[in-house]
Amino acid sequence: MFFQPINYIRRTVLFYSSIFIILFFTLQGCSKKEHIKLVDSTPISVEIGGYKNLKKNEVTFTSKLTYLNDEKVVDFGWVIKDLYPDESHKETTNETIVSMGNTPKVGTLEYVYKPKSAFELGKHSVAS
Repeated sequence: MFFQPINYIRRTVLFYSSIFIILFFTLQGCSKKEHIKLVDSTPISVEIGGYKNLKKNEVTFTSKLTYLNDEKVVDFGWVIKDLYPDESHKETTNETIVSMGNTPKVGTLEYVYKPKSAFELGKHSVAS
């Protein structure tokens, strides 16, 4: 008779401890939140506007950034090529890279380019 209440206590303790353990792990699983980040796969969109205010010693290049996705931009700007015909009527190029930084914003972008020498017909070519 002495062992009967002890077995009852052991079974009761085992039962309630197993329920406690099951509830503990169930609630732990419910408390974790999973954050899913959606990746924007739409490409960056740029409209090339060309140029304006063409003067003898400067030109303003224009473009419009219409859409910017989540990609990290390393650098943006213009590549300007000056074309010079030489004596053999071959064109040599002088390339100028204009960096506008690494934090673009949606909207109109403008850059005023001032060449080392004034524009002359047949000497410089302006292309967008």
